Amino acid sequence: MKKRAEAPMPIHFEVETRERILFCLKTGGHWCTAAAFAGLSPSTLREWRKWAKQWPMSDVGKFIAECRKAMASAETTASSTAFTGAVAAAKRGNVKPLEDFLVMRWPERWGRKRVELTGRNGGPIEHRPLAKLDDAKLEQLDKWLNPEGEPNGD
Repeated sequence: MKKRAEAPMPIHFEVETRERILFCLKTGGHWCTAAAFAGLSPSTLREWRKWAKQWPMSDVGKFIAECRKAMASAETTASSTAFTGAVAAAKRGNVKPLEDFLVMRWPERWGRKRVELTGRNGGPIEHRPLAKLDDAKLEQLDKWLNPEGEPNGD
């Protein structure tokens, strides 16, 4: 069995640098923002994340895991705060923030869907004025619109 190489010690992995990165991520920053805040290039932090995948039990791996937890916690806090504010606005009569929150959080469920209607075989929709339909077509339309045979108000 091939022995796995030992994790390299990354450059600029000082305690103060790691604390600055964690602080930024805990307050909602993204990886690139955290790197800049700590005085690193984004590629350096990207390299640390690659190493963390390869050596998850190394110091780098444990630090990146801690970073991911901090980001998840910040996202939960931000989402909860946004939702609470949106509900409060809806209670005051402004439902737009709540609608926006739902659309952004669950776009497949609450987002507006674009639907394109076409006619037969993808062609244009044919419009026929009802006045030009014969009695048989009008009766067929009435059955289609009133399948229960309820009176239509005539």
